[in-house]
Amino acid sequence: MGLGYFTIEELKYDLNTGRCATNRPWHYKVPGAKDIPIDFRVYFKKNSDNPLGILRTKAVAEPPLCMTSTILFAIRQAVASARLDMSLKNEWFKFDPPYTTENIFLTAQ
Repeated sequence: MGLGYFTIEELKYDLNTGRCATNRPWHYKVPGAKDIPIDFRVYFKKNSDNPLGILRTKAVAEPPLCMTSTILFAIRQAVASARLDMSLKNEWFKFDPPYTTENIFLTAQ
């Protein structure tokens, strides 16, 4: 959910009316099953109890969404590295989310 929110879903508004122009899945990309990396490994700790959780659950809600904000820093660092490879100045550059492929390409130049 969070990865798509920061990298795919871009809200666009009608300049005349101010209404959201991307209010349906028809108008913007919804993250799908093919957006998951081919090599996606998840490991769970064996025999680890959580006596404080409801029914000893290990489930979480907000941390996964909050942790996806790290993708913003990773992409920004990758763009900064690409800019250095192109002999551009090592200075702060404006780069606002969502970090779509188009925004990454335009910022890297």
